[in-house]
Amino acid sequence: MIVTQSYAAASIEKLLMKKSLANNEVMVLNDKNVDPNLISKLLQNLCDLLQQNKDLYAIRALLRVIQLSKNSLIPFAPVLA
Repeated sequence: MIVTQSYAAASIEKLLMKKSLANNEVMVLNDKNVDPNLISKLLQNLCDLLQQNKDLYAIRALLRVIQLSKNSLIPFAPVLA
């Protein structure tokens, strides 16, 4: 189970790092084209995973989601502190 969660977290991180082919400075997934509910679910699930298991891949994915979320992060501030 932990291996599957690590692979999933690594995949999320890679997806959030992906840049556009047309413009190498623009991320494919950004705050303008990702549903805020999806960001909220990702934040919640990654925080839950990190409470169970301190996984490097989950931490890296969480940092990418935090980068993406910006304004959606306020409700999660107590959990992340």
